[in-house]
Amino acid sequence: MKRKNLIFMLALAMATDIAAQSIRELTPDALFAIADSTEESLHAKRIGVEAADKELQAAEASRLPDINVSLSASYLGNGYVWERDFSDGMAVEIPHFGANFALSVNQVIYAGGAVNNGIALTRQGKRMSELDYEKSRQQVHFRLLGDFLNLYKAQNQVGVYDENIRLTEKVVEQLAAKQAQGIVLQNALTRYELLLENMRLQRQRIANSCDIYNRQLLTALDMDSDSAASIVIAPCIPEMTPQQEVLGDVIDRAMTNSPDLQQMETLVEMGRLKERVAQADKLPRVVLFAQEHLDGPVTIEVPVLNKNFNYWAVGVGISYNLSALYKNGDKVRAARLGTLQSISQTTHVEEQLTNAVEEAYIRLQEACNEVAIRTKSVELARENYRITANRYDNDLALLTDMLDASNAVLAAELELKNAHANQAFCYYKLRFVCGEL
Repeated sequence: MKRKNLIFMLALAMATDIAAQSIRELTPDALFAIADSTEESLHAKRIGVEAADKELQAAEASRLPDINVSLSASYLGNGYVWERDFSDGMAVEIPHFGANFALSVNQVIYAGGAVNNGIALTRQGKRMSELDYEKSRQQVHFRLLGDFLNLYKAQNQVGVYDENIRLTEKVVEQLAAKQAQGIVLQNALTRYELLLENMRLQRQRIANSCDIYNRQLLTALDMDSDSAASIVIAPCIPEMTPQQEVLGDVIDRAMTNSPDLQQMETLVEMGRLKERVAQADKLPRVVLFAQEHLDGPVTIEVPVLNKNFNYWAVGVGISYNLSALYKNGDKVRAARLGTLQSISQTTHVEEQLTNAVEEAYIRLQEACNEVAIRTKSVELARENYRITANRYDNDLALLTDMLDASNAVLAAELELKNAHANQAFCYYKLRFVCGEL
């Protein structure tokens, strides 16, 4: 297979006058590896995964204690004291320099699960970003695979036409010699010359298609260059020998690896976490705290004490949002309905996935059978051509029989190449449906 691809590419390069171009052999796996590092849409998805990871780190930091420090300096003006009826006022001298230092540490020890469930919800959000990247990655692989296999099929068709053109040119030379001797009529030579020209025209069209698919792949893989030595991609498809797996096992693999199904399962889990977060608002919040204060001067005394006053405290604080008892009911019910919706959608995705796997599995078996049949057809067509050519050389067959035999060989070989490409497509489509591409 590898050698045939190189022959086809070299023939294409010579026929289209692009000998300066370099040939780059690629397998599907190598194609996917290049796409992973060059595809712009995947780069954006990777940034999304990195952003989700930072959000998770920020959420996990909510488990750490809150520490607040404040330090202030101020100028204090003199005070004035009156009786309660604002009579008999007197000025109070106050030290003008004031300072304050405060340190507080708060650690949540119970919040009804709001902290842990919030972190878990953010973690599932990161999981969604990762699955979104994986889903896009496989879609890019499958899209590029289409052009890759079209290029593979077209290059193989060029090789088939080259071989048949070579054989037809040989027949034309023989007929021309016989026509010069008066053995064959000009009409017979003309018919083969017409067949040859039609072959050359079809070959040129396919060669143009090769150039189009090649340019599309180079652009998608960021391999296009303005340099004189451009690249010609030579697809190398491994021999397709798909294992006869049990359909049930393939479906189980798809249920495990499918990004679509994993995203739906993640949405279900996120819905359940949202329910728990909403319910946590109805529960009390318990906090451990420690405080340290240093103030000066002591202005709560008259006359003012020009001294520093230090005090500290440690304790436990409990808060309860009573309004959540009548405000959060709808929020909890909305979260629960969202979870039920995700569960229903998951069931639908499972059914669609099962149908897609079954179809891809059957199409692969069908493609394998077609390759076997097309291979046998090529053998029969070539044997028929050999027998017909021998009979024609011995004047036991008509020229039309030779033309029919030649066309049958060309058609059989083209169908075999198409069958190989279709088999490869069905194999990789099954992998794509199973989430393994």
